[in-house]
Amino acid sequence: MHDPQQRFWEQVEGIRSHFGPAAVGPPEAEDDRTATPRYLVEPGFVLVRGTDDAAARSRLNARTDVATETAHGIMRVPINGEVLAARAADVSPNHLVTITPVNSCPADEPSLPARGRGGPAPALTPPVHPDPEAGRGVDVLVVDTGLVPQFEEFTQVADVEGGPRVALTEPGVISQYYGHGTFIAGVLRNVAPGVNLTVSNALRNAGTISEYRLGQVLLDELPADGPWPAIISLSAGAPTVDERPLFGLEEFVRRLVDEHPETVLVAAAGNDGEPHQPFWPAALAPQYADSRAIVAVGALREDEAGRACFSNCGEWVTVYAPGERLTNIFATGLYKNVHERTRDCRYHIGYDPLYPHCTCVTAGEQGDELHFHGYARWSGTSFATPIVAGRIARCMNLDGQKRTSREAAQYLLSRRTHTIRDRADGLPLPVLFGEDRPQP
Repeated sequence: MHDPQQRFWEQVEGIRSHFGPAAVGPPEAEDDRTATPRYLVEPGFVLVRGTDDAAARSRLNARTDVATETAHGIMRVPINGEVLAARAADVSPNHLVTITPVNSCPADEPSLPARGRGGPAPALTPPVHPDPEAGRGVDVLVVDTGLVPQFEEFTQVADVEGGPRVALTEPGVISQYYGHGTFIAGVLRNVAPGVNLTVSNALRNAGTISEYRLGQVLLDELPADGPWPAIISLSAGAPTVDERPLFGLEEFVRRLVDEHPETVLVAAAGNDGEPHQPFWPAALAPQYADSRAIVAVGALREDEAGRACFSNCGEWVTVYAPGERLTNIFATGLYKNVHERTRDCRYHIGYDPLYPHCTCVTAGEQGDELHFHGYARWSGTSFATPIVAGRIARCMNLDGQKRTSREAAQYLLSRRTHTIRDRADGLPLPVLFGEDRPQP
């Protein structure tokens, strides 16, 4: 019988080997590995609101020689003992924000795409928009793992800007998290070919960063004076100890909402198959529904007839877009499947799968060697997110109308969506109209 937690522990070891220490919560999950894990945190540190280092150390009994760091009104304080024991109104563990949260995101491992009829390149999904000017002039920032070294070979992303390119850790061998940012860039440019696109490599270490560091990176990479990009696309997040929003992103969110009405954050809802537990920062979307400052994106299954089994869901998810078995640009090299194949849907252990042929039951065998030549097929809310970001960019200049990104998000969500019923629980899901579907 397949252990439903096995994939999680494989992900944790991958994060630890590339990123560094990671503590699993609740603590008993680490002890027996049968308890349900819910979050990852940095051991030995907590976050505290404020700037009074001495008071924070005294209060937390933090008698160590490690320096306290302070950025944007949040202190990262070393402590003795259990990280989670320090919870209070203004104290929180330093959660790890990642493209690989509790049940693994992306929802499956990259697989080989079907080849197209006209040559070696496969048919891309979503398909390339026929208007090369769609989204022209809209600035978009993707916060992710960066770009692969040979990304210029692909026409749709040849002019994309980015930080230092992420090199293979072993020549010719593709690691599990490699190519994620490049794949997202390809999806976004397929949807909106004309956008000015920048890809950050903030998540280059196993697709993972602490919330404290992410808050720093976002504010340090964005202009201190002047406008932010119209759209920020973030295909990462975290569940938290007590379902509170991430402390480390508070100042970023405050500035986004209060000081940059020209910007919308489009954030992935996460791939835990979880109907109740919020995933941050996407779960902030309802709080700012009136302004559309934040849009949370869930994933539809391949036939777009329902929610993908891996997609988080709930009232906090704004909209659902295609996210299962998309095909786009990736990397070239050898990849070995990390995870064991399952007979049942790992998100619905003990129940009938939501639908036949979900990504869980169609994966390759553990250890299979795959030779990629620049393209892959991949699943996750990670990849539904840039579809929504690209559609918002297109709506900013649709039908001769000039809209801000938030006005475009409101237009898209009110005029270009329809409702389907989720087979799992019968709840309505707001989904985007497909590209070939009649639109009002």
